[in-house]
Amino acid sequence: LGNHVQEYYADLKDREQILHLLKRDGSVSHYELQLLSPSRNNFWASLSATSILYYEQPCLFVSFIDISERKALETEIRKSEELYRSVVSASPDAIVFSDREGIITLVSPAAIQMFAGSTPEDFIGRSVFDFVHPDRVTTARKRVAALLSGKRLELYESAGKRLDGTIVPYEIHSELTFDDAGNPSGIVHILRDITRRKEDEA
Repeated sequence: LGNHVQEYYADLKDREQILHLLKRDGSVSHYELQLLSPSRNNFWASLSATSILYYEQPCLFVSFIDISERKALETEIRKSEELYRSVVSASPDAIVFSDREGIITLVSPAAIQMFAGSTPEDFIGRSVFDFVHPDRVTTARKRVAALLSGKRLELYESAGKRLDGTIVPYEIHSELTFDDAGNPSGIVHILRDITRRKEDEA
């Protein structure tokens, strides 16, 4: 009590923005910012405010909730996603993520090169079965169905059809991916080009 509210902003630019929004809209809803506690430690808050009359005087009614735990979790998730994408990008093996129906959601640079693409957009939104050799599609569908039913798949040799129509032999291993609730949400396919090995065997 008795202190000025600006003493509790970690960044006074947030206060300027909030005052601007109040002047323009009359209220602010769920504005995320860092505030200072009495011990001068920063914490994240979601702030809402509105203009009111209090004893016939114009005042601001302000409320906020501490969202520090959520922001820390978001930071950890972002770091995990960055690491995850770095691993996918650096892998010499082709990595393809799809949903449960086989629609591609992410492809690694190695996968784009392996299937003669130029950008991820050449693949994302299409079915993984579009890139399986026509003679192997039935087997591929059975393996995906088995994986979704809970069976573990062994490393398997197959062949794919590139965008330019040529065929590439590969080894493939597939695993389920899971959502936050632990339910199967998709499939990750890891493929290794075995063209050189097949040529040596021949």
